[in-house]
Amino acid sequence: MGGISHYVRFFAAALFSVGLLIGDLYFSAFTELRSNMSLALVPFRAAATFPWNAYNTTADYLQSREKLLAEKGQLEQQIIENTINLKSFDFYLQQNEQLRENLNLAKRQSGKWLVAEFGRHVSYASTPRVSLNKGVEDGVLLGMAVVDKDGVIGQVVRADINTCIVSLLSEQGQWISTRNRRNNLLVILRGNGAGRLNIEYVTNDADLKVGDELLASGGVYPPGYPVAVVEEISTGSVYQQGLARAVSNFSNSSLALLYFAEQATAEQTDSPILNFGTEK
Repeated sequence: MGGISHYVRFFAAALFSVGLLIGDLYFSAFTELRSNMSLALVPFRAAATFPWNAYNTTADYLQSREKLLAEKGQLEQQIIENTINLKSFDFYLQQNEQLRENLNLAKRQSGKWLVAEFGRHVSYASTPRVSLNKGVEDGVLLGMAVVDKDGVIGQVVRADINTCIVSLLSEQGQWISTRNRRNNLLVILRGNGAGRLNIEYVTNDADLKVGDELLASGGVYPPGYPVAVVEEISTGSVYQQGLARAVSNFSNSSLALLYFAEQATAEQTDSPILNFGTEK
């Protein structure tokens, strides 16, 4: 009897299930019920999928953050590179402008010129000097005048293979013969070792005033090139006493010109020497 009752219950359940399927298929009898049951299961579905959704969201966030950090690093590096390139471009523009100014001044003088870049500042026995990146291989000779776009700097006192040392006009023991632009008066200048030039051998009755511009009279230095400006002048026992200031402020320049005087241009190499004017 127990076995027969199981079959009866199974057969009844099967008929009931078939009836439900037919009723839902042809008459949509359980649509509303199914909809209500789906709404009731929404919280359970959300709870079941929460761990997976949370994992995906966290992974996407971390990937996005890493990507943004990487892009930020690339942009910062690009900004630094662009800044360096821009500063380099500005430096070369400034250097090109200085070279143009130097060459424009050099064209006013006949003779030969050699363009050089400033190196480090050096000191010999507490005497400030500067170095240039041209030497014997470029045709540099001892005693050559060195100038920039503003005026005379000094002269070469040491020449190596590819560098040279320049003694400044204001160095003690340096002498230079100049002419007053205003009246062509001959004025001898001597470096005093204190950054200025002493005015020598100008008689008390000579016409020399504060503010007069003194130009190189020739010889080793290019004639007519600016040298100094008179700063102080007073009457002495026989000669006037005074000080002059060199017009060249080479600390603001990156380029200089070495001047080949006429007596020093007979034998030159194929170095990049600039020729201006008519050679004798």
